[in-house]
Amino acid sequence: MKLLIPVLFFTCTLFSQNFTWTVLPLPTTKTVYSIDFRDSLYGFAAGDSGLVLKTTDGGHSWQDISVSRNLTVSDITFTSKTTGFAVGIDFETPPFGTLFFKTTNGGDSWVESRYREDEAYMLALHFLDSLNGWTSGLEGKIAYTTDGGSEWYPALNDTAEFTNFPVLGFSFYTDSLAFAFGGHIDIAGVIWRTTDGGQYWKSHGVGPEPIKGIIVFDSLNLLGIGGDFEYGTAVVRSTDSGLTWDYRSLDIFGVPFGLSFRNATEVWTALGFAEKFIYSTDVGQNWTEVPSPDSGVVYDIQFTDSVTGYTAGRLGYFAKYSRTTVGIEDGGSPALPANHALGQNYPNPFNPVTEIPVELSEAATIKLTIYDMRGREVREIAAGNFDAGNHLFSFQSEGIPSGIYFYRLEITGQSNKKESIVRKMVLLK
Repeated sequence: MKLLIPVLFFTCTLFSQNFTWTVLPLPTTKTVYSIDFRDSLYGFAAGDSGLVLKTTDGGHSWQDISVSRNLTVSDITFTSKTTGFAVGIDFETPPFGTLFFKTTNGGDSWVESRYREDEAYMLALHFLDSLNGWTSGLEGKIAYTTDGGSEWYPALNDTAEFTNFPVLGFSFYTDSLAFAFGGHIDIAGVIWRTTDGGQYWKSHGVGPEPIKGIIVFDSLNLLGIGGDFEYGTAVVRSTDSGLTWDYRSLDIFGVPFGLSFRNATEVWTALGFAEKFIYSTDVGQNWTEVPSPDSGVVYDIQFTDSVTGYTAGRLGYFAKYSRTTVGIEDGGSPALPANHALGQNYPNPFNPVTEIPVELSEAATIKLTIYDMRGREVREIAAGNFDAGNHLFSFQSEGIPSGIYFYRLEITGQSNKKESIVRKMVLLK
């Protein structure tokens, strides 16, 4: 039986420009390198010594679901609340190499498998669904699976100019158009591009330091971020679907880790040992530095919507971003909405991100879900308890085709009265 570990609040918060980061220490002193949240409450954290933790209440308590190996879990990703994958490098049992872990029961148990090559070291994972996924790592390796990780097949990787350069991660725009990123310190940052669903990847040198993350705004416009301790942080930008890139140094000390939208125009990254974040409110043109609360060393960051985000890092560091937007009347007291309401998403039509406004006249339990024209659930945007006030949720359409979709808000109020509101949105790619 797994142990559910409560976490005490520490009242260290960081306030700046209407956002709040609150430190919620994890029940461990192990370093966390990867987090993956399915919604504003349900998420996972992974790191040193086989560490895997699960929360179902937004980081206030954690369940230890660690894998049974003493290795660093470098990446973790879930395609649902039950099906997930993790990767780590085994240096204990010769021949050394990469181990994958898969769960279909939310981490209650893990099935272990070894990568097809000995002494091949994979670092990152990306899964579009429970079957189709990609992994990447050192020596320019990229591989794919079509059966949920039982078998991995090497992709064709154009490494003639960048042989043996590490591939550190992925960003998919559609099932066919995707990008991988990485590079070698003091030599070059590299972005690999595929247009055939990851069978063949073409490399592009984009700057003097490794690229640590990419965000795809639409089929033409992309933003990447990278850096090292010598050059500091830099951004690269493409306006032609990744065929050419413009490089710009930000003159900010720190190495980026992770890149995440908070809303349609605001993007954040964590700067590791620099003990700070930087964020941009104009899709990467200008950047603002923000110290991490308690001087935390942060290695990953993720926003689940415009009002909820998470970051984690060294020695069990974990913090949560939260904000409830409530209007203020002349007397200084909150002006709460008169009724529950689900607003029209904006922009609409949209690509790739839109925002959905929700008004709650009282604290309530809500569920916000996207459906396709046939009534099939596409994605759960938010679920859990929310305060009275105005809330804004972001929907990112990665891996979803163009079409008409419906978003449904289910509300259970304090008197257990249930409401359901549905609106329509249009995705154009």
